[in-house]
Amino acid sequence: MPLTDPFVADLRAVLTAAVDPMAGDEIMRLVSGRMLGLGAGDIAGLQAFTRRQAERRASERAEPAAEEVIAEAIDELIEVGRVLDQGARTAADRGLIADYQQSGLSSEALHRLVRLARALRATRSGTGTVASIIRTAMSETGIDSDIWGLSDSLRNLHRASVDAFLSAASQYSATDDKPSITGFLSWLSLMEAHDALSVAEPTTAADAINIMTVHASKGLEFDAVAVPSLVVKDFPTEPRDKEGWMDRSALPYPLRGDRAHLVDFDLREAEFETKKALDEWIGDFIRPRIADAHEGEERRLAY
Repeated sequence: MPLTDPFVADLRAVLTAAVDPMAGDEIMRLVSGRMLGLGAGDIAGLQAFTRRQAERRASERAEPAAEEVIAEAIDELIEVGRVLDQGARTAADRGLIADYQQSGLSSEALHRLVRLARALRATRSGTGTVASIIRTAMSETGIDSDIWGLSDSLRNLHRASVDAFLSAASQYSATDDKPSITGFLSWLSLMEAHDALSVAEPTTAADAINIMTVHASKGLEFDAVAVPSLVVKDFPTEPRDKEGWMDRSALPYPLRGDRAHLVDFDLREAEFETKKALDEWIGDFIRPRIADAHEGEERRLAY
């Protein structure tokens, strides 16, 4: 089963975030990735709101500041939306709005985060089979409609991956006396660690020519394979983010969930007296490393 499919990976992250309040990496995937697509400014605003909420709770309880839990902060944003619509009626309401306004979160980011928070609540409180709760998560987050909005070929590819994920949920449920989302996620991780998840074979005629992307062809075997456009700048392509995360719309590498697989580009560990010195350092050291990492990934796919 292709757990690396972006829609399946998002769905898995939604399920994890719904049942585990400490699932920071999964929440950051949802916030910064395809689903919400928040920029660096709004992500910093979310972190500021999370920090202020933790400090406020500690102050109200006269206790040391507790650990900042981003899942709890996102859930609180539902209340922020309510108070903005209906007006602040209590001191708690006014404090909540003050935290939001001082965080720097944009109104669009608030709208997207509230939708995510409601989707997580619906998933968390879902009843029925594990597969039915997964379908609820798909509907509430818009994953199902996103897939249906794709072209026929892409829709079929991603739909097959999601169907395989649902089949895995049914397979797990048949082996557990009290199936749950938490149990399914643990089972999934165990099966993944032992490489025990089956990969669906494409259904094709024996005399047909199969045209597919390199991503879709991974793990398959054919008697003859033709790979067109194996030329520089076509495949392997050139990296799109030559500046690393210095573009305004990019998320700093240290904040990304996949940072362990990215180029080491952390400005907290470097000092520059001028912007020119920074630009020269990026040009001399960061760009070549980004290009090398990108080419390595492209060659891995080609192989």
